[in-house]
Amino acid sequence: AAYDLTGRDSVFTRVTDFAYVGRDSVLTLVSPAGAEVALPSSHCERALPPAYGPAEDVPVEVRGSGNATRQVTNFGIPGVWDHADKIICCELITPDGNWSSYPPHKHDTSEPCPVVNEEIYYYRIAGRDQVTPSREGLGYHRTYTGLEHDRVGLPPLDETIEVRDHDVVKVPHGYHGPCIAAPGYPMYYLNVMAGPAADRALAFC
Repeated sequence: AAYDLTGRDSVFTRVTDFAYVGRDSVLTLVSPAGAEVALPSSHCERALPPAYGPAEDVPVEVRGSGNATRQVTNFGIPGVWDHADKIICCELITPDGNWSSYPPHKHDTSEPCPVVNEEIYYYRIAGRDQVTPSREGLGYHRTYTGLEHDRVGLPPLDETIEVRDHDVVKVPHGYHGPCIAAPGYPMYYLNVMAGPAADRALAFC
């Protein structure tokens, strides 16, 4: 299969189309003008054929209110994109000065969560023009554990870290959030989740 991806000038300007490539596939990317491409992946069991996801079919929602308002692009979540074995993906844009991943939540083995998913955050931070990614801007990411994690033997976490453009944060377990965009610098992140459960599921606990 071959797909022509339209893409976008910036993660802050529009929703993009995408393609799914299953396990045991050979992937070839061709871009005469050059491109920046995100290639999220996960362990999986089923080998599925390639598939194309048009941008116009991607649902976009505004979540939260006030200073916790953010835009969520649900291009690769269960119920929207079911042509996947394990991987779950979505994008978020947090306006400058706002919080996202709030209230904090988790996807791990501690009670009462019904799913076990590891997660990564891949950050892009816009510069002063609100569109062009730049290392000038910054944000903050919080990850921590509670008593329920101690009870099941998960290692303690207590991290509040500065994030800049192109930074990646891994969340193996524990609560994550808030993610905070500094005033003047909108924040984007690509969320990628996967876990060992037979059912591909997204739950916020």
